[in-house]
Amino acid sequence: MVLSFRTIVELLFSFCLFLVLLDIFLNVFINRPLNEIVHKKYFCAQDFDIQSFYHLSDSSMNQIKQQAKKGQENIKDKQIVMVGLARNIGSSKLKRFRSRLRNLKTHIPLLEFCVMENDSKDDTRTFLKAWSHQDNWVHLIPCPNLHNELDDSCLLKLKDSYSEQGSVSTERMKKMAYLRNLCLDYVKNHFPLANYLMVMDLDLDGPFSIIGLLSVFHRLDWDMICANGVSAIVGSLGLVYCPYDPMPYLPCNEPFHNNFRNWYSTLRLKLLYMFSYFNWKPNQSPQRIRSGFNGLAIYNTKSIGNAVYTTEFGCEHIGFHQQIYSSLDQPRFFIHPNLCLLARKQGASLWEKLGSK
Repeated sequence: MVLSFRTIVELLFSFCLFLVLLDIFLNVFINRPLNEIVHKKYFCAQDFDIQSFYHLSDSSMNQIKQQAKKGQENIKDKQIVMVGLARNIGSSKLKRFRSRLRNLKTHIPLLEFCVMENDSKDDTRTFLKAWSHQDNWVHLIPCPNLHNELDDSCLLKLKDSYSEQGSVSTERMKKMAYLRNLCLDYVKNHFPLANYLMVMDLDLDGPFSIIGLLSVFHRLDWDMICANGVSAIVGSLGLVYCPYDPMPYLPCNEPFHNNFRNWYSTLRLKLLYMFSYFNWKPNQSPQRIRSGFNGLAIYNTKSIGNAVYTTEFGCEHIGFHQQIYSSLDQPRFFIHPNLCLLARKQGASLWEKLGSK
């Protein structure tokens, strides 16, 4: 039996459509998109292999390595404090993150890690508490209402960000601002001499590039650097990636405002953010911005001053950045193309949303 050309095309189209629908189904229902299968070696890796992922030439990679070498030298005597929030992350994801952070610690001797956990229903707090006992540079931030230190729970009775509130809800932003300010206060009180503050989302469940991170410090004339974080576009079968977190982003030529105040503003910023991604390839120049995050941001602590996280502009990061920005004569905020990290699809699956009701 010989198939006609048209039949072959129709079969190929049907197969591709099936894969796209399968990818959408896996994203929506169980948060296990196909890109984690297509790029499994990247998601499970201890370090993000940006040369392979971005198909960088040897000469480009050597330039990044030279920058990383100089950056590591520049911060050998600098204290860097990383902070993050944790809720229902689970020990399996946290084990991968611990491995990656311990690897980073070998390159940044004065690294400290502070984590704020709240309202977890799984083993997240138990894992973090055990980790803080294993490594003296890991600090579990005390729960504001935890009076009994033998208690392994931090019940602030805050709703879950995604499954109960939605990613852009006002209540979620207020909650995130409150928790991030707890982290900020802890760092100011316990590490007043820290040179840099690194804020990271701990639920990305993907690697970051250590070489890329170190290369950021080859120059120190900046106030804030945010990551070049990427995630796969739903339905792209893991073949097309874009910046994963548009909420905190504002280009340098836009005033501070709420990105999600209406559908037009939301769509315009998302499209602008996605198209800007083509200028954010590793070994390209940092791109000046007014606000950004992308899963990881590094701040010169001298530039932070008295700034705190607020929801004045919707997203808590924009409120934080506006206060820093307005306090500086010549603010220097950038997205650094070398600071690469790989993120899973964010948010709760449909099953998780239904289960929370």
